[in-house]
Amino acid sequence: MYQFPSTNGNQRGWTAALTRTKFGAEVVDVVVRAHGLTTRNDVKAGGTKAQKGWVGLTALTAAADSDDQMELE
Repeated sequence: MYQFPSTNGNQRGWTAALTRTKFGAEVVDVVVRAHGLTTRNDVKAGGTKAQKGWVGLTALTAAADSDDQMELE
């Protein structure tokens, strides 16, 4: 299981700008305002146990070339 780095820093000396709890609370509001999607409690991911998430929202990685950008419709 993935371990999130401590907000106090980690072995690389990085610190988090937001705590995991604070990020979770803020991202829900941003997704509602930007995409009109509210969280659901019945999202299946990898197993049979349902979890909270969004249906129809896909995370994109940054393009290697800054001129090659994608726009969300």
